[in-house]
Amino acid sequence: MTFLAFSTEVVDLSDHVGDPLALLLEISVGGGTDIARAMQVARGRVRVPSRTMVVLISDFEEGGSPANLVAHVGALHDSGVKLLGCAALDDTGVARYNVAIAGQVAAAGMAVSALSPTQLARWVAEQVNR
Repeated sequence: MTFLAFSTEVVDLSDHVGDPLALLLEISVGGGTDIARAMQVARGRVRVPSRTMVVLISDFEEGGSPANLVAHVGALHDSGVKLLGCAALDDTGVARYNVAIAGQVAAAGMAVSALSPTQLARWVAEQVNR
């Protein structure tokens, strides 16, 4: 399993994944957001697309190029990678995300939803079992 976190840089936390949900709840990333770069790095890690799932948790506020983000999502989708996008939640549990960018990546092949961490874990499990 590969676990990447990103802001203005992409950081590989794969060596720290014992419990992905716990790690997700522990990390805090803020500041600039280059989602396209994170998707580019993820794309470079794919070895068997039909057995790969990329889960993106984001506010979809692209600090880089939205066109590059959509291109990477489209290429991953076209290769057979399953793509799940989860909108970021604020401290009160309300989804806060750029609807336009989320719509663009959805149109390029990423399933997008707004879920709590527990709901996200269930959604991922459902997708894995399909």
